[in-house]
Amino acid sequence: MRVELMNDVISLIEQTGYFVAKDFVVEHKTSKDAETSALMVQYRFDGQYLFRAILPRRRTKTKDSPFTAGEFEIGVRLSPGALSSVEEVTYRGKNELLEGIGAWLGCVRGELEALPMARRLQEQEEVLQKLVAAVGDTPDRVPTREEVSNMQQKLKDLESKLTENIHSNFSDKAVLQQKIQELQREFTQLKSTIDGLTLRAWIGTFLVRIARWSTRPENQKLMPSGVEMARKFLGPGETGE
Repeated sequence: MRVELMNDVISLIEQTGYFVAKDFVVEHKTSKDAETSALMVQYRFDGQYLFRAILPRRRTKTKDSPFTAGEFEIGVRLSPGALSSVEEVTYRGKNELLEGIGAWLGCVRGELEALPMARRLQEQEEVLQKLVAAVGDTPDRVPTREEVSNMQQKLKDLESKLTENIHSNFSDKAVLQQKIQELQREFTQLKSTIDGLTLRAWIGTFLVRIARWSTRPENQKLMPSGVEMARKFLGPGETGE
């Protein structure tokens, strides 16, 4: 394989403005029969992110080929792909190969940037399962007027506490406004459905938000235990205990 292609790959990595060349291991290996060689580009810090291209020695000239005669058919296995965690594609010639590597680098970046959110969602799911188990079974019936009034007041008090906590943790006006608006939207949804859903359905939506709030860093002191907050909020009346 020509050194020029290796240099092109390194240039693509640097051009992302996100990665640097040493973030990746770029290797070239030739098969024993010297009929093909492999170009491998692997993210140095997580080996599952890999682009492996089989580079043929000869151009394809068979009638069965869907490509123009005289083109190199380059088989590629890459992870992550645009839609799947692992994909297999075929490129025609050097230009398509480099375009494919550029697109793959974008997929790797997207995957890395998505990891924190994925971890937060997993943490929220774990908290939610604990909440559901702690609260126990909930009657599948429409809440009484007294229950609606009671929960509306508790929602109002909880929203005030969380709003005050946001003001205490964020000084940047733009961030503060964004956090407040997000919280208001969440409470608006809860308030608007409290007398429309059954107790079981509404408490389910409430627990989802408790799991979300309790895993946010700014709420760790206010609500170190989402389970405890859920129990205090719901009490024995709403959970059917």
